[in-house]
Amino acid sequence: MPVPEGGVRFVATRLSASAISLLRTRIELASVEFAEERERLKATIGLVAVAVVAFGFAAIVVTFGVIAYFWDSYRYETIVVVALLYAIVGAAALWRQASLRKAAPTPFAASIDALRKDAEWLHHRRDSEPPARP
Repeated sequence: MPVPEGGVRFVATRLSASAISLLRTRIELASVEFAEERERLKATIGLVAVAVVAFGFAAIVVTFGVIAYFWDSYRYETIVVVALLYAIVGAAALWRQASLRKAAPTPFAASIDALRKDAEWLHHRRDSEPPARP
């Protein structure tokens, strides 16, 4: 038996197809954002690891150089000053990292925004439809 063009089954089928298509689009958007975040995170971790190793070696060499220079006259004072300098640099780095984390955009912001707009559109459509006839 053919389904009439305006029948309930026809409308339900089209509505289901539209909902599935909309959901597929949103999932694709989320997967693209996830891939971008993953690649950005890999690059960040790699660069930070290289920087930590390089700065670590530089700090060791400079520390030994400064301590060797002042070894005969201000041995302990030099060690304390170098240690305080490292503590200040470490605290500043942690403070900067916290401020960057606060300023970072929310992951999956575009997907969340798209889903929010979809929900608003559905609520608007539901509220603006005329009441059903008895």
